[in-house]
Formats: sequence, C-alpha cells, structure tokens
Amino acid sequence: MNKIHLKRLIRSTPESVIICCDGAANRLKPWGIVPGYIIGDFDGATDDTIGYFRKLGVKFKKVVNQNKNDLEKALDLAIAKKIFNVSVIGFAGGRLDHTFGNLSILSRYSRIVNITVYDGIFKGVFIRNKTVIRCRRRSTVSLMPVPRASGITTKGLKWKLRNEELTFSVREGTLNRSVSNKITIEIKKGVLLVTYVPQ
Repeated sequence: MNKIHLKRLIRSTPESVIICCDGAANRLKPWGIVPGYIIGDFDGATDDTIGYFRKLGVKFKKVVNQNKNDLEKALDLAIAKKIFNVSVIGFAGGRLDHTFGNLSILSRYSRIVNITVYDGIFKGVFIRNKTVIRCRRRSTVSLMPVPRASGITTKGLKWKLRNEELTFSVREGTLNRSVSNKITIEIKKGVLLVTYVPQ
C-alpha cells in the first residue's frame, strides 16, 4: 500500500489507533504519518526515526521475544488494548518468507479479532461464517482456504460454490469474478481469506 492509499484509509477511520512495527516506522516518518504506538525489539527503526517520534509523544513498547515476530507483538498489543477490529497494512513485507509466515499468523489471530488486510487496491478479510462483502462489480475475487474450509456456498460470483470444500494445495478458489456489487459467502467449517476490490 502506498502513501496515498494509507492516508485515505486513516482519514476514513479517524478514531483508529495506529500500531506500527518498529521497522515500518522508517517509512511512516517521511510520509508524515504519526502512529500511536511503535512496537518491536527495535532492530529495524533507525535512531533518527526513534528520536523523531519520541519528540512527537509516540508511545514505544519494546518487546524482546524471539518466539514472536513484530506482527504478533502488534496484534497482542491491540488485544491488550481491547481493539478487536484490526486492519493490517504491509503484511507481505516484500519477502516470500514474511508473506507465508504472516499469513499463518493472521489466520491464527483471526479466531480472536476481526482482521482486514490491505495490499494496494485489494482488500482481504478472514471469514469463518456467513459474510456479506461489498465489492466492485466484475472485479477479481479469490477465496483462499487457510488451510481448509468446507460447506462453502456463494452468491454474487460468476463461478458459484454450493456446499463445497476448498483445501490449500488441493483446491483453491482464486480468480473468480463478481457479477454483483454484493457477495454472500457462507462457511460451515474452517477459514477463508477472501480478497477483492472494495467499492
């Protein structure tokens, strides 16, 4: 997600608390975005970045725990602050190992908090039950099981699913297409990451 998209998201949710992983603080500084918290073991944020945000009154949470990465630490802080609707930006980190690792983490934490992920123009939500999604008509919609979802029934997609199962490495639901600006997805068991272009 670039600066314009991120600032637009922040403006649309002015009451939100911004929790920044320490390395990402280096990017927020030149963008003029001030988080409420910066968390991590601080092996990524530069001294200049740390000093800059300290002067602005940003709260720093140093957590040294090699069994958890900075995304997990940020999610733990959100839960401790009783924030249960979480938007995650930049979870891929530009690296394949980060992408797969963070996808696993996000799927696990989606049992506790409602998680939305953003990547450029696409938006993703982890769903575990019947969900209605507003999206652009005739846009790409993908249903990724993490790792399995069964009893899936959809409305509003070109290729419909009727009480079917998707399993990672067996059968996925990528590159479907919306035929409406409203999609309904029902799941009986498991987790789906649904990515789409929002309205």
